[in-house]
Amino acid sequence: MKTKPTAYACKRPSSVSRAIAWTGRMAVFAVTLAATAANAQVLWEKAALGMSQADLVKVVPGGKLGLKKGDCGVSVDNAKVGGAPFNICYLFMPDTLARVLMRQPDEYLANASTKKAFGEVSAELARRYGKEDIVKPLESRHAGLFGESVWYQGKTKIELSVTPTTQMTSGLVIFITAR
Repeated sequence: MKTKPTAYACKRPSSVSRAIAWTGRMAVFAVTLAATAANAQVLWEKAALGMSQADLVKVVPGGKLGLKKGDCGVSVDNAKVGGAPFNICYLFMPDTLARVLMRQPDEYLANASTKKAFGEVSAELARRYGKEDIVKPLESRHAGLFGESVWYQGKTKIELSVTPTTQMTSGLVIFITAR
């Protein structure tokens, strides 16, 4: 035996109930947005994960917008970290800040200069982030100088690496990303 579908008193919600539902969804969205902004994950200095290029340029001294596709979204030249100069590249995916990459302007520094800079930069990062979570001490290999220190701060990973450019020269790289 077939049964008839149950009839409901109100087949369509009224405009009042739709307005109440919409207002409730907007309130949840606003609270979520405010909580996200209040807990923004800072990657470097005042640069927070998810910032737009326009917002980042306002808070980063000397920051300039990238001009070509593939360039840094925002960059700063010759910023000092632990006394060593770095060019800072703020990387966006697609329109919000996702990573920070810092490279020495001269990646062909003599290994002795790189060792000194590694010590100074590592000390500066330790002042900011505490003791390293992972340390691979500097060592000379056949291909050149290698070393790495890593810090984890909440959901942020800060990685300081020495990479060889030749057997006698090397450069420092700092990579900051959300994990």
